[in-house]
Amino acid sequence: MQVHVKTPRIDIKGEDFPELIEFLRKTVGEDQIEIFDDNFTDITETDWYNELEVTAGETAEIHRKNLNLTQAELGEKLGGKSKQFISDIEKGRRNISLKIARQLGDILGHNYKAYL
Repeated sequence: MQVHVKTPRIDIKGEDFPELIEFLRKTVGEDQIEIFDDNFTDITETDWYNELEVTAGETAEIHRKNLNLTQAELGEKLGGKSKQFISDIEKGRRNISLKIARQLGDILGHNYKAYL
């Protein structure tokens, strides 16, 4: 659990501290406290994510952009492939072979199966 007191900012991380939280509510006021539950769920395990219809090419494009790589830079890392080659993959005009999927996985830092 994380407790955030807005002004002055105090972050408390760790186990549940009901007495401390009650003290803060009385001292600084309820409207000045935010409580966050930091039991995070992997987005890929949610129904919302699993119902998305994202193609392998779109996934590659998202991962490439997250790493601030241009199509030309990714193509170079793939062994000298052209910018057009990458564009064709991202737009679904070119199928992704197992070999390219494995290379994409290594370069982009994700499981290669995301690109198949």
